[in-house]
Amino acid sequence: MAPSFLTLSHAPPGATRRDALLRVARGGAGVLLLSGSRLAPASAASSEAFSPVSSARLRFALPLLDEALASRAAWEPLLHPLCAAVGCALETATLSSLESLARAVAHAEVDAGFLAPEAALQAVVDGRMRILAQAKRPAAQDPNRAVLLVRRAAPPDALDRLLAEPQDWRIAYGERRSIAGYVLPQARLFLPRGIDMETAFRTETVGSTFASSLALANGDVDIATGTLDDHRLFCRRFPPEGRQLRIVWQSEPLPAERFAIRADWPRATRQEVRRFLLRYGAAAGPRSAQERAVLRALNAPAGYEAAPHATLLPVAQLQRDLALQRVRAAQWTSDAARARRLAQIAAEYERQKAMLLRDEERVAG
Repeated sequence: MAPSFLTLSHAPPGATRRDALLRVARGGAGVLLLSGSRLAPASAASSEAFSPVSSARLRFALPLLDEALASRAAWEPLLHPLCAAVGCALETATLSSLESLARAVAHAEVDAGFLAPEAALQAVVDGRMRILAQAKRPAAQDPNRAVLLVRRAAPPDALDRLLAEPQDWRIAYGERRSIAGYVLPQARLFLPRGIDMETAFRTETVGSTFASSLALANGDVDIATGTLDDHRLFCRRFPPEGRQLRIVWQSEPLPAERFAIRADWPRATRQEVRRFLLRYGAAAGPRSAQERAVLRALNAPAGYEAAPHATLLPVAQLQRDLALQRVRAAQWTSDAARARRLAQIAAEYERQKAMLLRDEERVAG
């Protein structure tokens, strides 16, 4: 099902805390639709290239902060002037899962968006999108990391206990595509210890970071994956629930989300979008002060910086590492079958690496 898009206008008043919690609890895989015009069938959209004369629109995939209205209200002040700068109207949709985002990108149902690193990698490797920018990380701010959360009332040695007897614990984690919610915990913590997140625990629940945190706070699960940034945001938005949680494991620093745009857009238009993002909030004066307030609401207080495709190599390496961990954990009918799978993993990584490094100057445009 193709996502529905809405031409942006002023957002309705914010939802109450109870409404937000209900939206989080109901969140999960699929597309959170915003009513509005329907797109053309995927077959038609797939061959459509951007032209201010013919299409005059930018279909933007909004990242889901915690619910659609909050995300839309936060992005609107940046997206409207961006579209004015390149001469197109703005349409948006919020996609609530990495799977639905991947389908939208594959079928050319979105023109641009801030993509999670795993989605950005796939879009670049497939030749569908190019990366223009990413949010700068302030020097004084700790890197974002994947985390494992338990309730504060859990015993001090909770991590050791769950690693020793995972069958006694209920876990909530992210989609299989999610670097923070699935790939990193699986590859760095669980599989090296012979634990498969999908089979080893008493129950498994798959959902968004906020849904997993809420389920943990409510006692519906015993452990949840997430990110350091999302955990802090959850604690700010929902203090009583946040105070019930604590971190028992952290990963290496996470790769950032990237602003991606369709590869078949004219180079001049892509460059104009990049210039807009890199300059947004960077000058002096009242206008830039207002823009910096917008950036703070988008969790990008330092603004945006260029992001070469090669910066996605750690994402490809993580996916390769997880695949290798699965090979080591699996039982094989023969050494030859195992060797073939290892060769496939190596070949796929080399293909991705070549795509990310190929003609960097041209691709970066």
